[in-house]
Amino acid sequence: MSLAGGQIGYTRHILAGMINDIVHDIFRKVKSLSKAEILSTTHSAKVNEYKATAKRAQRDVEQSEIIMQELRVKYNQLIDWSNIYDAANIETQKMIIAQLIERVDVFRGYELKIKFAISV
Repeated sequence: MSLAGGQIGYTRHILAGMINDIVHDIFRKVKSLSKAEILSTTHSAKVNEYKATAKRAQRDVEQSEIIMQELRVKYNQLIDWSNIYDAANIETQKMIIAQLIERVDVFRGYELKIKFAISV
C-alpha cells in the first residue's frame, strides 16, 4: 500500500492521534466563537447570496422588458407595413422588402430561397 510521500505503511495509532488533534483544534476554534457570531456569519453569507440572486433576477427582468418593448415596436412596424404595402409606391415597397428580407437566391425554374431578416 503506497500513500503520500512514498511510504509503504502507516501506523494506525499515529494517524488516529493526528486526526484527533485536528478535530480537537476545530472544536476549540468553534468553542471560541459565540453562537451569535457563528449564526450571524452564516446568516450574513446567506443574505448576501440571496441579494446577489435577486440582483441577477432583476437584471433578467429588465432585459426581458427591453426585449418585449423591442418586439412591440417591431410588431407595430409590421402591422403598419402590412396596411400600407399594397397602396405604397415602388420605392416604399422596396424599403419594406429590404427590411423584411435579408437575402433572395434564385435557382433554375424560378425556384426561390429567401432568408428573412425577421421571424414571425
